[in-house]
Amino acid sequence: MAQGYLYSLSSAKPGEGGELPGHKVTKDIADTRKSTAGVGLISPPPHHDIYSIEDLAQLIYDLKCANPEARVSVKLVSEAGVGIIASGVVKGNADHVTISGHDGGTGASSWTGIKHAGLPWELGVAETHQVLTMNNLRSRVILQADGQIRTGRDVMIAALLGADEFGMSTAPLIVLGCTMMRKCHLNTCPVGIATQDPVLRAKFEGKPEHVVNFMFMVAEEVRYFLARLGLRTLSEAIGRTDLLYANPNPVNKKATMLEFGSILKNVHHMFPNVSTKGGTVKQTIELGELEQEILKRLGKVFSSSGEHLVISKKTITNLDRAFGTRISYEISKRFGEEGLNGTRSIKILLDGSAGQSFCAFLAKGVTVELEGDANDYVGKCLSGGTVIVYPPKKAAYKSEENSIIGNVALYGATSGDCWFRGVAGERFAVRNSGCIAVVEAVGDHACEYMTGGRVIVLGPIGRNFAAAMSGGIAFLFNQGDPFTHRINVATVDLDPPSEDDLVFIRDRIKKFIELTGSELGQHILDNWQTEHAKIIKVFPRDYKRVLLEQEEEKKRLAEQKAAKEKADEEEMEGPGRPRQRTLSMDMQIAPTLIHKKKLLAKRKLSVAQRKRRSSKNPRPQDVAGFEDEEDLQDAIEDNEEDETKSDNDEELLSDDEMFHSNDFLRHINRDLDIENIMVPPHLKKNDEPLDKLRGFVKYNRQKKIYRAPEERLKDWDEVYDFESVRSNIREQAARCMDCGVPFCQGNTGCPLGNIIPKWNDYVFKKNWRQALEQLLQTNNFPEFTGRVCPAPCEGACCLAISSPAVTIKSIECAIIDYAFMQGWIKAHPPVENTGKRIAIIGSGPAALVSRYGIPTMKLDKFIVERRVKLLEDEGVRFLTNTEIGKHVPADFLLKDNDAIIVCTGSTTPRDLPVRTSSLLRSRLSTFFFSQQVNGRDAKGVCFAMEFLEKSQRRLAGENVPWEGLDAAGKRVIILGGGDTATDCIATSNRLGAKSVRAFEILPKPADSRKPDNPWPEWPLIFRVDYGHEEAQSKTGKDPRTYSVSTKTVIEQLGLKMDPRSNILTPKDKYNSEVAKVFAAGDCRRGQSLVVWAIHEGRQAARQVDEFLMGKTTLAGPGGIVTAPMTHKGHR
Repeated sequence: MAQGYLYSLSSAKPGEGGELPGHKVTKDIADTRKSTAGVGLISPPPHHDIYSIEDLAQLIYDLKCANPEARVSVKLVSEAGVGIIASGVVKGNADHVTISGHDGGTGASSWTGIKHAGLPWELGVAETHQVLTMNNLRSRVILQADGQIRTGRDVMIAALLGADEFGMSTAPLIVLGCTMMRKCHLNTCPVGIATQDPVLRAKFEGKPEHVVNFMFMVAEEVRYFLARLGLRTLSEAIGRTDLLYANPNPVNKKATMLEFGSILKNVHHMFPNVSTKGGTVKQTIELGELEQEILKRLGKVFSSSGEHLVISKKTITNLDRAFGTRISYEISKRFGEEGLNGTRSIKILLDGSAGQSFCAFLAKGVTVELEGDANDYVGKCLSGGTVIVYPPKKAAYKSEENSIIGNVALYGATSGDCWFRGVAGERFAVRNSGCIAVVEAVGDHACEYMTGGRVIVLGPIGRNFAAAMSGGIAFLFNQGDPFTHRINVATVDLDPPSEDDLVFIRDRIKKFIELTGSELGQHILDNWQTEHAKIIKVFPRDYKRVLLEQEEEKKRLAEQKAAKEKADEEEMEGPGRPRQRTLSMDMQIAPTLIHKKKLLAKRKLSVAQRKRRSSKNPRPQDVAGFEDEEDLQDAIEDNEEDETKSDNDEELLSDDEMFHSNDFLRHINRDLDIENIMVPPHLKKNDEPLDKLRGFVKYNRQKKIYRAPEERLKDWDEVYDFESVRSNIREQAARCMDCGVPFCQGNTGCPLGNIIPKWNDYVFKKNWRQALEQLLQTNNFPEFTGRVCPAPCEGACCLAISSPAVTIKSIECAIIDYAFMQGWIKAHPPVENTGKRIAIIGSGPAALVSRYGIPTMKLDKFIVERRVKLLEDEGVRFLTNTEIGKHVPADFLLKDNDAIIVCTGSTTPRDLPVRTSSLLRSRLSTFFFSQQVNGRDAKGVCFAMEFLEKSQRRLAGENVPWEGLDAAGKRVIILGGGDTATDCIATSNRLGAKSVRAFEILPKPADSRKPDNPWPEWPLIFRVDYGHEEAQSKTGKDPRTYSVSTKTVIEQLGLKMDPRSNILTPKDKYNSEVAKVFAAGDCRRGQSLVVWAIHEGRQAARQVDEFLMGKTTLAGPGGIVTAPMTHKGHR
């Protein structure tokens, strides 16, 4: 069954109209809405055609005449007194009432509407059910609850309060792939749901079966609750408030102060004889006798041969409401929007006073001529028909001074012709989108929200004419100076008519006189030479702009076509003619280009000098890629300095400075080709601003982040191509969609809760200082995580659903590297010394420093030492080569310190049930693995971390013996996968291994996510990391083979362990069972990521601070500073 919705008091937008901006109105939308592509569409608020409950009843009557098979639904916002309103709606013959709660609404609503409109639907549903039952109306209407209903429990509560149906939107949208981007209004939905962009719509992967499965799950939960309540069907649960009770122990104790008696009142006990089963009594309407009579005569018109039917003078009264609407329904049911044409037509001649909604929805091919007058809503939603209304021919009064039709004529008309001899009431042609109308005078607010069509007003107009008019054209006859003050010119221009306009107006007036006998029209024609000078063309600016763009597009296409034809002719003539030049070669080189280049070189040289001053010990790799970058705040300061300098614009760099400017030389070399001189590539790139709104569509993810494998295998420098990454960093930041619900910083993404969308946006805006502040709120060591973290945030990136994720890790690394280069990172010793001593045992990220575990080519030791130096300047003392129990007794630590944090990392490698056979040992020279196996005591067999530590120590210049683990010239096998195995592959190749193979216990991952690995989980897909790429460059194939089966400190301190050999602590706490001893990092949670280690260290420090000082203001998870923690046991 079809259903028509009336949003009388819509939830998130009470009394507001909707708006679709012009840039979102595509050709398809414009065709559907009978408008023009590119012209904005505004839906008028309800008060334009509904002022009272009687108006609503009339609208329901019109809709039922337009389609008697449809169910008419009225949506009401949940609020106090909604039950009384619903009673009036049901008396107005509505079939269906929706009670919408405060937390529903669309993504296009304003925040004020979403946050502050309405009450919970539970209140509205309970009141409406009770009031309708009291008035014996409940059986005539189906009651629906709507507003964030997501589960079977929600459905059951709504049913027990009295709802027959349940509206869901958010949950099914999420099932179809919605990620709650909250960008519906921007036409940039990345999953292709709320967009008209064909590129984005192609990304939509939702299926009806997904929603069906979700509904089955909801139904199963409903069945579970019904069974527990002893009910067989959902209909038995409707209105059974006796089965509901208030939660005696709510999460928020304030809820115990609420009184639920009125909501849980069982109205069926009060009115036992009243039926409460919704929709059992059908709502009916009666057609006027005149229309019923005409309907009986339409048989021949609808026959195969057709007929031109003319119905002679019939008298109509104001009891005949919505005349012509049911006739139009019968036509549209048979012929659709085409209506009657060719051998079919209907012409009806009437006299008298027509009722409301005269000729509403009138179909094409139907002409209705009325001698008399008509009530409100004449020609409502006119759909191609022709309406002619004029006063009785015997009338002696002047038609241009007397009303002929009521208010709200032609509301929402899409096509057709109207001729009204007389004065139309208020709100004439509101939201007209295609009708052509001629009227002698109009009241207030005429042509409001109009988007198409033409309106000619021969006489006076009311105030606020053309308010919010965005399309169509209105022609007025100036009645004097105050006349133009009645026009709302906020969106329109008042132009003189063109010659084509004058021809159109004159032809229309002639036909108007012919059809209605208008004396005012005849007067205008008789005095055309003077009257046409009074014509004002009311032209909406948006509509004018679109028409001009269409004309320019036509000219451009014509010029392209002509140029192509000319080129084809020249090609046919051959290359015999000499090439003509209008400028000499020197002039083509353009001296102004050299001038611009000098200015550009001078600017970049000053920026580079400032960077060199800011950074104490800059290395080439520290500055690489940042040559074109400048902080927004620094740029403002430079501009202020430039304004205070000399106004001599000719003062440029000397030739010697120009020659030594690397940037300038690079561009000059690039411009040696005369073709490049004409369009300098760097200037062209800078002239094109990056698009942040659609960056994720326009720009590709940067794939080249490492230096060439052949190059980096020859050294131990960091593998990253910093110049390539940093020079493209703003384009990559533009790909961030600024999600409404950023999963990248949630539980499935970064454990630190990094505020990723914010610092991405600041990088895009070149506001590096603000980006740094956002980054340091949650991450103490971004220079580490930006290099070695596997980036779970990218796996949870919303963009990763349908496209490659944003390069979050590279942007994070660029922010901190830029900050170090500028000298912004400095030591900040505490302002006050509390006198407390804390001992931290360990050397990993959770213990604030990492040295030998990660290879140099992945994390340069310079980066580590730089951070260690900062920590030492802040008062942290590092005691290296110290073992607890050997060099320092554990009991001494406990006595000498106020708190101890254990951050020893995961001390037990993972086990594999594999034995190294004598054959395998004889065939292999060196055998590394990242996970424990039996037989590790054999020669040439070791744990991965032991091998990596020895190689890094020797690289650092320490005299550490290899003890048979030198990989040079040997065949190496690595057991296990992951980052550690990759580091072993890369290290072995740099040491000159003869061959390197890696065996993984798991099968080869798929290239894309499998159904059992949905977003935003970490994607278990095939990856090629830096070590694999280097091995491939040497051997031509991937080094991996898949599907191969293969605690001193803790004892001294007396700490308890869990079954996984981790230090035992309470849930979400970091304190052990030993007083003053805390644990953090891998030793507490097991082997994990560097970001988890930093997170654990931050939160352990927070708990230690609270333990020692009795309170703490350190940031909690996600960098959020909550109310100070207070330790009750502190003294």
